[in-house]
Amino acid sequence: MGSNSVNRPVHTLRRRAFLGGVASVAAGSILAACGGDTAPTATTGAAATSASGAKVVITTPTTAAAPAAATVATGGSGTTAAAPAGSAAAPTTAAVAAASPAITMTRPELKGKVTIARQPAAPLSNGKDDPSTVVFQQLVDRYQKEHPGVTLEWTRVPGSSFDELTQWIRTRVAAKNVPTLSGHFDGTTSSQEATNTSPYISMTPYLDKPSPYTNKAWRQDFADGSLELFLGSLKQQYRVPLTRYKAAWLYNKNLWKKAGLTEADEPKTWVDFFKVLDKLKASGTIPIARTGDAFALSHTYWVTLISIGHKAWNELSGGKIFADDATKFKALCSGAWKMDTPHNRKAAEVTKRMFAYWPTGSTTLKAGDIEQLFLTQKAALWQGTPGTQGQTILRRIDEAKGEGLETFEVGAFPTPQPDAETFGADLAKDAGKIADDGENGLAYNIAIPEIRQDKDPGAEAISIDFLQWMTTPEIQAIYVKPSYDLPINPNVKLDDPRLALFSKNPTQLYNNMQWFYGNRPDWLPNFQAYLLGQKDLDTYIKDEQTEILAYTQKVIRESKLDIPCG
Repeated sequence: MGSNSVNRPVHTLRRRAFLGGVASVAAGSILAACGGDTAPTATTGAAATSASGAKVVITTPTTAAAPAAATVATGGSGTTAAAPAGSAAAPTTAAVAAASPAITMTRPELKGKVTIARQPAAPLSNGKDDPSTVVFQQLVDRYQKEHPGVTLEWTRVPGSSFDELTQWIRTRVAAKNVPTLSGHFDGTTSSQEATNTSPYISMTPYLDKPSPYTNKAWRQDFADGSLELFLGSLKQQYRVPLTRYKAAWLYNKNLWKKAGLTEADEPKTWVDFFKVLDKLKASGTIPIARTGDAFALSHTYWVTLISIGHKAWNELSGGKIFADDATKFKALCSGAWKMDTPHNRKAAEVTKRMFAYWPTGSTTLKAGDIEQLFLTQKAALWQGTPGTQGQTILRRIDEAKGEGLETFEVGAFPTPQPDAETFGADLAKDAGKIADDGENGLAYNIAIPEIRQDKDPGAEAISIDFLQWMTTPEIQAIYVKPSYDLPINPNVKLDDPRLALFSKNPTQLYNNMQWFYGNRPDWLPNFQAYLLGQKDLDTYIKDEQTEILAYTQKVIRESKLDIPCG
């Protein structure tokens, strides 16, 4: 990544005084509340009235070692108004204590230094740090205060896009100088697992043992399905999430009404969906607030492709949700799997049709630009960006009130099931149930010793302990409150009625059909060229077949897999 790869900005966090946390949000109706073997008991305490963020409820199993947490009732829908963006991101220590009692357990045996690579969220429109960035720093400070033998150094990965983060991590892995603990989505592949070449350790042994903070197997601190989503076809767990998100087609009711639409016009078919988009555009509104980057384009493509390619995927995988690299590579190299199929073509065509309703120049716009189009009521529909995924836009809507922006109410609808008129009778008949975007948040990985930037022998133990601490109900409640992220721990619940809008379609998105490309950074310019009219569909399909085959051959060579391929 040019000079950014060499001159990385580093924020060193020594044993500073605790700055306070920001109380947090929770799982919402799409995450089931559960505890240990004993039924959880909800406990209520004083509200942290000076802390901005979502309203939070924590339920703590009676068998848990940590103290029961308080109910936090600040901000969010139906509660006190959120403070101006950035102004209340760091509440007083007293406010944090009221929001969630501190975990008092100390681990004197933990000694050493760990470097953490994490890309900060894009700054707010007023130039202040995003609250999610602020709270992560505060929690790093707090962890060090409670673990005096530990030093954490936060390396802030430059940029704000998926591509910048991926390239930054890959460059350091190749140089064998990667931070011990890193948050990103460039995970271990089944090829690396099969050849024992993963750059990251397996966390499975740690997940099966009790967390020192809850006295339960650590895996019980994760919502149902969240670990399985990252496991995929792997045999071991190499990464864990700290948050989740859920998306829907959220719409501004003011702009909806301006276009002559009512709640009854929420589309139930794709035919109706495009009629709604046309009405929004005719009213002078940007229909969809969306960037044209790798995250937005690939996820938009997935939503339809996973559904209409359902039959083809089952034929490839033998009916499994996930397939390992060897299965996929053999199918591609033998010609059984190819880009030139009806479902690939139709997914590309429908994505391009939707792309016409995105902002002009969306392929060059950043997440913050798109966010402002929605918050300033220039764009009607929202699904999310890498920085503000799914329901997290609710936080910015609440904060916008404090920035002097006109407030607005929101509605939402799920993506319609593929219909015959839009997708063709055969594809619609064989389509799987469509799933709106919604996955785990950032994936945290621990580098193997050979490539680890930190050489302290305690680096791995510290990294695991930090993740275990971060996944406790008490710390989750602080971590996710300012961002409105969905927590990964099932004992934390976001008490916001607006979350029900995102749960109209509970179907989980499994990104198995990301197999429509080889390497996402290489796929992106090819697909963008098609969307911008620089390539026709035939050329895009042909070029993508070349890209995915070249990528597959490269992985086969590097992994030393015994698969003939061209």
